[in-house]
Amino acid sequence: MQRTAILHAEQVRLLYANAPAGFVATVLNVVLLALIQWPVIAPPRLVTWLAAMLALTALRAVVVWRFQHRAPAPPAVRRWGTLFGLGTLGAGLGWGCAGVWLFPVASLPHQVFLAFVVGGMIAGAVGLLAARMGVFLSFACPAAVPIIVHLLVQDYPTSRTMSGMATLFTLVSIFTAWKLH
Repeated sequence: MQRTAILHAEQVRLLYANAPAGFVATVLNVVLLALIQWPVIAPPRLVTWLAAMLALTALRAVVVWRFQHRAPAPPAVRRWGTLFGLGTLGAGLGWGCAGVWLFPVASLPHQVFLAFVVGGMIAGAVGLLAARMGVFLSFACPAAVPIIVHLLVQDYPTSRTMSGMATLFTLVSIFTAWKLH
């Protein structure tokens, strides 16, 4: 077996080994975000997003459990890596949706809290997903871009500054993940 195939297999195994920490953070953060945004976002929207994120996280946890119990040989790991990447992309899209659906135009403190949570998830992903840069990017970019754009188009100088800071944070996170990779 080629060295690159063995390296790829070990990177995928590392992603699966790190995944449970990300799932715990996701469950805690989606619940806390829903609770904090409850007064300023329509409950059906919040409950729909919360249920979708919890369902996706549960599905991803099942995939991780199956991977760990099957312990696939390196040639079979490529398919598992693709499956992991798709789940991560789904999670990134879910957090990106929060940046749009759960963005309270009339409440700056709730906007800041939302940006803080999304940024925290990206920061956590640096250590958990940097083993495969494509996987990290498939999470970080869809999670970050919607809230960055949403903040940018707000009519407040503070929001535009927050957008710039969120952009810088995302770029630094990508650079840091690349260095860890």
